[in-house]
Amino acid sequence: MLIPKQRAQQKGIRPLSNVDSILSSRALFFGEYARLPFNTSERRIVLQARIVSGCLHDHFGIIRDMICAKGYNLKLNSHDRSILSLAREMLESELMYVLNISADDASTYLREDIEKRQRDFNTQRYSSVDN
Repeated sequence: MLIPKQRAQQKGIRPLSNVDSILSSRALFFGEYARLPFNTSERRIVLQARIVSGCLHDHFGIIRDMICAKGYNLKLNSHDRSILSLAREMLESELMYVLNISADDASTYLREDIEKRQRDFNTQRYSSVDN
């Protein structure tokens, strides 16, 4: 779909990313997480700003930070889970077009990364408790 550049900028629409930006954002996904605010109103504002940004690193970050929320006893509410789902859908779509893969393959790719991040987080969490 073609959209006039000025109109796209006004609406916050960005061009499709490239493989390098996916790989660099994915690397951040496996990096240090950011603690989300405990206050639900503050958390809603933070998450909404990150989802609206349209940036891959923000979408990967939403997923990473929510996965790691268990580490500091943050309970996710229905809005949080809705944002998480939206971030996943947006990333799957981006992966599908940039990597030229099917929707199922994009979903599998992201699911496997999420599972690996969860395992890594649990390993770090439990090893720090042992020390």
